[in-house]
Amino acid sequence: MSAKEDLLARLKDIASSINEVIENLEDNESSDRSEPEITLEQIRGIMASKAQNGYANDLRKIISKYGGEKLSDISKERYQALLKDVEAIGNAS
Repeated sequence: MSAKEDLLARLKDIASSINEVIENLEDNESSDRSEPEITLEQIRGIMASKAQNGYANDLRKIISKYGGEKLSDISKERYQALLKDVEAIGNAS
């Protein structure tokens, strides 16, 4: 192998390594931006606190808004939006 071929092979290896680093950084960045998974138990805890503060009717309206008669009727995909609405109860300025 000539010096030129050796240099080209090394540069290709370096370029490949750089691409791997970039892909790993992009994967980490996108996973950092994803919303944490919200559980039914977390929502129940927050709703229990709101209910104790007199917002039971508001909570029922929110559950109905998301298509349920009770919290367990709501699909997991809607938890983030539901939680945002629940957390807003009593925080209006």
